[in-house]
Amino acid sequence: MSRIKSKENHKTIAYSLTVLAVVLFIMVALGIGSATVLFIYSLIVAFLVAVLSAYFIDYDPVLQTEGLTVWSIQKVKEAFKGGKINEREGEKVLVNWVLKEGEDGVVNFSKNDMEKMAADKGDLVYISDKRAWLGGLKSIHSVYGEPHDKDGVVYISEEDLKNGVFIKGKVLKAEKEM
Repeated sequence: MSRIKSKENHKTIAYSLTVLAVVLFIMVALGIGSATVLFIYSLIVAFLVAVLSAYFIDYDPVLQTEGLTVWSIQKVKEAFKGGKINEREGEKVLVNWVLKEGEDGVVNFSKNDMEKMAADKGDLVYISDKRAWLGGLKSIHSVYGEPHDKDGVVYISEEDLKNGVFIKGKVLKAEKEM
């Protein structure tokens, strides 16, 4: 690739190869030629696409592979959450839900329930119907908000209630995600 880019007329070369690749592709698509010729054209098109991709696409290995290896997964988790990851082990808690006013996008647990789950404000939480046979059909992912003092109660918004399809009186199971 550096051989093409080092030439004075590198853009002309790249665009000419692009036109050649398009013409050969059209010939293959329309079936112009014998099977052997079409096979050779296909190989040439594949080669030209690889060369032209390297020419036209700037590749930054750090930027474009970040998060795809075990060494950088922590950065991706932090980017997904939008903050530091809470890796403390907690337990699952069973709660009853209460509808709250407002659309703030967070759920509110008691201080004691948050301690059991080893959760902090801003952590991610998964809340589902306690009945395991539902397989998570009645569930939501949300964010912990300010804690309150009523143990065994989670305050959820109207939107979370609709998304989770929770039924009045059914117990929910909550666990910290990160």
